[in-house]
Amino acid sequence: MKTVLKPIPLINNTDYTKGALRVSKAYQVLCWGVMTSAFMLALVIAFYQVFTEI
Repeated sequence: MKTVLKPIPLINNTDYTKGALRVSKAYQVLCWGVMTSAFMLALVIAFYQVFTEI
């Protein structure tokens, strides 16, 4: 089992994987920001609609 879980040095130490991880992290941050912004915008719109009806 230990042999199966051991990372392969040829795959893990290339510039390609480092670049791919950087791109992945950037997209994760971007997606998190977009989702949070959409949620906050929907929340503000919902509050605005509720309080204008009162």
